[in-house]
Amino acid sequence: MNSRPVQSRSRGFTLIELLVVIAIIAILIGLLLPAVQKVREAAARMSSSNNFKQMGIAYASYADANNGKTLGSGISNNLYGSVFVDMLPYIEQDNLYNQGFNPAIKPVYSIGTAPTVKTFVSPADSTNDGTGGEASYTYNPYAVTLNDGRTARFPGSFTDGTSNTIVFAERIAVCGSTNYWNVKYPDAGVKAPPLDITGAFVKLGGVPTNFSVKTASCTDQVPSTPHQSIIVSLADGSVRSVSPSQAQTSWPQACSPNGGDMLGSDW
Repeated sequence: MNSRPVQSRSRGFTLIELLVVIAIIAILIGLLLPAVQKVREAAARMSSSNNFKQMGIAYASYADANNGKTLGSGISNNLYGSVFVDMLPYIEQDNLYNQGFNPAIKPVYSIGTAPTVKTFVSPADSTNDGTGGEASYTYNPYAVTLNDGRTARFPGSFTDGTSNTIVFAERIAVCGSTNYWNVKYPDAGVKAPPLDITGAFVKLGGVPTNFSVKTASCTDQVPSTPHQSIIVSLADGSVRSVSPSQAQTSWPQACSPNGGDMLGSDW
């Protein structure tokens, strides 16, 4: 008598078991997401810090090559350019600088048409789509030379100390209804004042209030940051973060290069 082989039947997951597995996976994802976000935040801050370091080196190099004159004082082919345009040859963007200041090339780059410079873009700035010359940073007008009859000198004008004076800070590229075109070139044949940015640092003592800004819904005319603290570059080339509590008390003093101000203990 032939015995029939016994067939083993595999047992599948029950609905309850499947739901338990899904719940465990959801819990693990919930635990991992904050860690991933923190890593991305740290990477974005590091990238911005590196951008600031490059701009700080460019700031000092420009002054060294121009007898102490600061960014914003440059004139090429009788055309003025912005502070950020002056910086281009010192961040290995000579070709872009030369194209922008060549009247034979028409049209010369203007607002919204300038190529984007990676050094001027923060990876954490969701309003900056990397087109049209938008920038995620701004400069302190009291640390550069602008078309107002005042001439800044580096380091001679920084009697408060280069390590105590802010030169660059974060600023959301599109704040409210204002696009922040840092890399602006003048129209061909027209001598325009180099101050093409009137957003951040519009008056001495303006305190940044836009912290942890992720969209364009922020207050114009003051620095803004997608981080919990604002990243700044000082005149000595160093980079640091300024928290909201520090900004309220020490920001005005840190904006003035020669006001005889003493920074607060929080700095």
